[in-house]
Amino acid sequence: MKNILLTNILLSCLALLLLVSCNDNMSTETFGTNILDTMPNEKIEQNTRAFTEAKEEVEVVSFTVIYNGDLTQMSTAENSAFKALLKTYNLEMQKPFEIDEEYKGIILVPIIPLIAPIEVGKEISLVDEVLMVEVDHVEKEAKNPS
Repeated sequence: MKNILLTNILLSCLALLLLVSCNDNMSTETFGTNILDTMPNEKIEQNTRAFTEAKEEVEVVSFTVIYNGDLTQMSTAENSAFKALLKTYNLEMQKPFEIDEEYKGIILVPIIPLIAPIEVGKEISLVDEVLMVEVDHVEKEAKNPS
């Protein structure tokens, strides 16, 4: 009889211990500290920010130029204003496209970052053969440095 009583007491204690341990895992309060409690908030924020910044793809400023002329002539003629702008602002021509027989387009991408891309877009739009310039991926709150 003593063995049965002792076994029942041990099983009851084991069940109570199991119930208490499961209940502790479900509660929001924990006993002791975890690793995040020991780290300063600055380190946690830095690591989180670095992770999210690394995930984001960096978009480079580009110019979509619609023109009606000969792109080869515009970009190679010695007295061409378009060629001078390409050289001055280190712009590279990429992804030419055709709208119709008369109107064509090209994407210009700077090789080095530009300080005032809106102003560069305005200068490109003043070239005779250029009809329209759209500046893509520029910050809306970018301030004019002048």
